[in-house]
Amino acid sequence: MTIDAGSASVFFDPAVFGTPATFFPVEGGSYPISGIYTDAYALAGSGPGVSTSAPVFTIDAHTQPRPPQQNDRVSISGKGDFVVNDPQPDGSGLIRLILERA
Repeated sequence: MTIDAGSASVFFDPAVFGTPATFFPVEGGSYPISGIYTDAYALAGSGPGVSTSAPVFTIDAHTQPRPPQQNDRVSISGKGDFVVNDPQPDGSGLIRLILERA
């Protein structure tokens, strides 16, 4: 199932679920975007093993001027500055940006 440009927009609206951000492509310039930020998961302390995962910023592919690339940067409001480590289109019209702190 592919999500069309209009049906997902409510989820990315900063007034609903979305988080505003500024996107910085590797070739220069910047533009505003919004997406859904998921903080990194970490498990440490007493318990078997240590588990970590990277923060993720999910965006609507239909609203991007070009597909995100590795090493693009994004400054997410209230969360910080990140480098796109792995852009992962999910085949439904969304892109998960796997991030690392800049």
